[in-house]
Amino acid sequence: FMDELQPILMRIAAATGYTLEQVKIKDRHKEIVLAREIYVRELCAAGYLHWQVGKILARDRSTISYALSAYERDYETDEMFRRIADRAKGNNRI
Repeated sequence: FMDELQPILMRIAAATGYTLEQVKIKDRHKEIVLAREIYVRELCAAGYLHWQVGKILARDRSTISYALSAYERDYETDEMFRRIADRAKGNNRI
């Protein structure tokens, strides 16, 4: 499980500047919240289900759904976020 996850996590960490460990902690600073949204989106885009992403990020399923909505909003309205999110995008599916 972690083997197939590792390249995805490394790509997202390189783009956002935050590791999985950093986004897992309970931190509401804007930069961490935005990085967490990107982790959620990329893991879902790679084919992981909401409950699996929740397990990876130590969050519940509803938090994952909310983060996806927030990602869409921030991607539309925040140019800097969009640039970072685009760097994090990958073509790999599980």
